Amino acid sequence: MTQRENQTSLARATSSASGRADNYILKLLLLIAIGTTSAATQPVAQEAPWLVGVDQIRRLDLLPAIKRTIKKGAVTSYDRTGGNDDGFSGKYSFIRKEGDGLVIADLKGPGCITRIHTPTPTDDPLEFYFDGESTPRLRLPFRQLFTGQTAPFLRPLVDNAAGGYYSYVPILYQKSCKVVLRAPKLQFYDLNYVEYPDAAPVKTYDPKVSAADLRAIEIAGGVLKGGRSSDLTAYNVPPGTSLKTHRFDGVLEPGKSVTLFETRRGGRIASLRISPAEAFVSKDRDIYLRITWDKDKQPSILCPAGDFFGYAWGKPAMGSCLLGTYETTNY
Repeated sequence: MTQRENQTSLARATSSASGRADNYILKLLLLIAIGTTSAATQPVAQEAPWLVGVDQIRRLDLLPAIKRTIKKGAVTSYDRTGGNDDGFSGKYSFIRKEGDGLVIADLKGPGCITRIHTPTPTDDPLEFYFDGESTPRLRLPFRQLFTGQTAPFLRPLVDNAAGGYYSYVPILYQKSCKVVLRAPKLQFYDLNYVEYPDAAPVKTYDPKVSAADLRAIEIAGGVLKGGRSSDLTAYNVPPGTSLKTHRFDGVLEPGKSVTLFETRRGGRIASLRISPAEAFVSKDRDIYLRITWDKDKQPSILCPAGDFFGYAWGKPAMGSCLLGTYETTNY
């Protein structure tokens, strides 16, 4: 941000349908990066460093930045006729056959496979050929890609849930990547990828997983799991940013408002935690969060406080790495 005036206030609506008359003692923990580094105050899109592969997962501060890619695409088992045979028969679950194999992706680099998903994995061999090589650098049973037993394909970047099996482990390639399943049939799958400009610092996947690679995977996994019980503030600001902590304890009375934080210095709010979570539990949604920048007459954020933290039907409902509720705290 540039130099701005930031005011955050939390207020109870005066037209409460339930007529609740409770006083709430609100506790706020706010971590702020204010006017500390050029990266914190200049437009992120212009200053964003080159990030490829797993580094893109752990840099939460660059989520708003335009990624330095020239193409984002997917290869999937969708019915090319517009019908509903999206993998049921396997007719559209490959792009071509090569001998006893089904080529399910043939990508040009520099690029990166960012996601592989299927609800129907098999134990047939899955092979990855890089940069025109005739021998696969990576070969393993298709199902084993998602079990967390083969580095660098480790949990929580790989797993299975109600929607099927998934891997978010980035697979980089400098010139090309061909993915082949050695099986007579494949059903449902989708594979997401990005292409980079030629100047991108892309190194082709190395089957010899280094200690540094494992550490990067571990950090990225911690980011995906964190947020609820872990503090991810350090990942939400540029490296080297100096953080300041603002704490607030105050009483919110019926029909009143209370200012939680106000500043006239440029910076960014890196994390926000408000408790008790039960103060916002109500079908009436009658406590509002109001945030105003730059002396604007109208707030940029004006919504029920519970909604801001992902409440549904008046109750806490989210627990993601970016926002939600953990125990008695909204973050």
